[in-house]
Amino acid sequence: MKNPEWILDSHAFWQKQIEFETKVNSQFCYNPEKNEVANQLIYTASASNNLIYNPFTKEYNCYLLNLLTGVDVLVYDTLAGNWNKGNESNVPPDYWHHNRFFSPLDSNLYLMNGYGHHKYKNTVNRYNYHTKSWESFSLKGDRIHPRYLSGQGKKDEQHLILFGGYGSETGNQEMRPQSYYDLHEIDIQTMESKKIWEMESPILDFAVGNSLIPSADRRTFYALAFPSQQFYSKIVLLEVSMNRPEYSIVGDSIPFDFEDTRSNADLYINPSSSLLIAVVVTPQTTALSQVAVYTLSNPPLALGELYQNGRKGGIRLILLYSFLSLVCAGLLVFAVSLLLRKQKIKRIVSRELQKAQTLPDEDDADAEQKQAIYLPDSFRVFDKNGINVTKEFSPMLRQLFTLLLLYTAKNGIGISSSKLKDALWFDKSEKNAKNNRGVFINKLRQLFEQIGTIKTTIYTGAWKQTTASIAITSK
Repeated sequence: MKNPEWILDSHAFWQKQIEFETKVNSQFCYNPEKNEVANQLIYTASASNNLIYNPFTKEYNCYLLNLLTGVDVLVYDTLAGNWNKGNESNVPPDYWHHNRFFSPLDSNLYLMNGYGHHKYKNTVNRYNYHTKSWESFSLKGDRIHPRYLSGQGKKDEQHLILFGGYGSETGNQEMRPQSYYDLHEIDIQTMESKKIWEMESPILDFAVGNSLIPSADRRTFYALAFPSQQFYSKIVLLEVSMNRPEYSIVGDSIPFDFEDTRSNADLYINPSSSLLIAVVVTPQTTALSQVAVYTLSNPPLALGELYQNGRKGGIRLILLYSFLSLVCAGLLVFAVSLLLRKQKIKRIVSRELQKAQTLPDEDDADAEQKQAIYLPDSFRVFDKNGINVTKEFSPMLRQLFTLLLLYTAKNGIGISSSKLKDALWFDKSEKNAKNNRGVFINKLRQLFEQIGTIKTTIYTGAWKQTTASIAITSK
């Protein structure tokens, strides 16, 4: 008889099956018929994960959908071991982290949502295998705001579900981007969307992996979730209700280094064993990525259920809270200490920090939350009126702000354009990097008009950031 504790553990703790390094921009997908994860380097150019298994032709397909170079769909020849001739391109994709599916009604490939060229998308792109052509159109029914980093899954033969994402109402990156926590049902015959529910924003924003897996009873679905605002983080598995805005965390966590266009996470299910399969791709260097494959027995268990009687001490339960923690806090503590020493920026240190057991007065708390940036335990920003505007700062804006702040504190000069390119836009040409830099610096300037006086200037080739009326605090 198998050890019952080991069996339970397999439902609560992800098991790493394989881990290997591959060249950057490697593609991957899952073949449920052979129960294998396919990994293939299609191009050396910048590309999102466009590899998919076609269940109707029993082939691996890789599709290209670039703004400037046209479209193409490649087919892998399993006998020859190579791809048919395709259109190689150095143009960055226009649909990063999009969703995709094959329709059982017409056997065609459908792509939805995505991000590229400073725009979030909500269009549907359909590839017709008979005419070998693409068609773009919009969904009917309830509007799904433009977004990427959303999850999509099959509810039944007639309907899809779409959950979460990050985008904006207009699709413009500069116009109040935000995280979404809504669930939509899509009729694949009429291509009509129906909004099922929307939940309140959590304390820490999160994004989800590309695929959603319905539970056996179809009352819930599973989604890989991770903090979308930090690099060193962890992935957890969410069990989300189909009918109500409720979710819970099941299983333990998976290490995950999230770098917008170089990281990927997807969830699959083995149809014969019902094992859940997570494929995680994280950057190692500018030329290498690491691919790891994990499995979890189905149905997954919450750690609280596994250790409800306290055996084994429940230490592993701490892993759940790592999803809400900022693992890079130690680095930011060091950075803030440099900032305080070299630039002598005023720190707001409330009286309760000196008297740990004393609660602050409401007036003091309100005063601290005006014209303030809180580091490092959580990145929070309050404007002149005390309104929390943290969500106005996209991951790229946070990185840019932090680099400018720390380099200015470190040497009093700032950071050069070349270092900014290496840190944030290493995969872009000089022209594109310059355009991106201009867009994001202008966005920072616009945001700080609401917050206080922060000047971002360039002098002798270095970008420098100085503060006047804004307090940087380690609270």
